[in-house]
Amino acid sequence: LYPREGKNPHAMAHKMDLERPDTAILLMNLPLPPATQNRMGTSTLLHELGHCVHYEGVDLGRPYLFLDVDSQTTEALAMMLERQVVTVDWLTHFLGVPDDEAQQAAAAAWKALRAQELIFARWCLVIYHWEKDIYANPDQDWGDAWWRYKERFQGLTRPADWSNPDPLGKYHLATASAAYYNNYAVGSFVAAQVAAALADHMIIASGRSSRQ
Repeated sequence: LYPREGKNPHAMAHKMDLERPDTAILLMNLPLPPATQNRMGTSTLLHELGHCVHYEGVDLGRPYLFLDVDSQTTEALAMMLERQVVTVDWLTHFLGVPDDEAQQAAAAAWKALRAQELIFARWCLVIYHWEKDIYANPDQDWGDAWWRYKERFQGLTRPADWSNPDPLGKYHLATASAAYYNNYAVGSFVAAQVAAALADHMIIASGRSSRQ
């Protein structure tokens, strides 16, 4: 859970053996005690724990090729969990924030989250289109293609005379699975849909009108 010399700085969850239970692992680099945890670190921890829960919940009776969880579904679950840190329940139950203050803080946090999702959507478009372009034509200048899409989707201006393989600085592109990053964008939509369905189910189960 904590950083040490030579350790991978990334955060990730992985199932070591798809056919054996209790083999999901978690790699994190949380602040070393007595340093305190911040919101982003807690959110990331919940995200990766969501993957672990999903990995361990797979029916081992399924054929081997179906034992690895669907990428978009597992990202949706992870995103649902990571967003708990900006809910009123989290703030009051785990942090002891008075209810009225928690209501205000959660409302502000959700506004920030909506903005973050819009910004992140543009970033996902950069990576998706860059990968699609590079896999179709791998001999081109990767850094040039990278900035074409950053200019197109993020509205950024390429530095003058800039010529570097910038995309290789992105961990997911340099070492992780190919064509995976788009699952974060789709997972975000799925997370919102599942959360809305759960909320409707809870309202109906409580006997209240869904309009409430």
